[in-house]
Amino acid sequence: MLVYSERNAIARKWHAFQYGFEDVGAHLGFAQVFAPALLERSSVSRAFYRLSPSVHRRMLAEVSVEEITITEDFDLFYAFFAFPSDIPHISHLKHWRERCGQAMCFIGEHYSDEAEANRPYLRMLKELDFDRVFVFNTAPADSIASIVGCPVESLGHGVDAFRWSPYPLVPQRSVDLY
Repeated sequence: MLVYSERNAIARKWHAFQYGFEDVGAHLGFAQVFAPALLERSSVSRAFYRLSPSVHRRMLAEVSVEEITITEDFDLFYAFFAFPSDIPHISHLKHWRERCGQAMCFIGEHYSDEAEANRPYLRMLKELDFDRVFVFNTAPADSIASIVGCPVESLGHGVDAFRWSPYPLVPQRSVDLY
């Protein structure tokens, strides 16, 4: 499986669960993670980033991520997009579609009233012939499916609560910051 990750370009700390998923797949040997690096931006683009995240995302899609050429064949391509506006970033991953049998993605943040505003980004999934799209929020699944032309399903996040539980070595609880 080829996994496209934005961890090196846009390290969104609140997506640690996603980066963990990518790491587990790579560690177990069933996934190869490709994470293009953010190229140096000028002070002007850094100022735009502070003023407008949407401008930054548009600039990132256009010029500021390194290009990676895929030279191996994979059965499956997987990408996690925090927002539909992140979809153009895969244009920096060259020849991935010819090299991957199936393509699926997960869109983390998309709401029912955003379908028309995000139509240009979602249409890219249809143009790239994605086979399946997963969303966290069930409400916009049908509207997304009408745009992307493939099945769209809800896929909730999960954690292994027993694995991360401190039991039976329960630490003493204290308040460090209030």
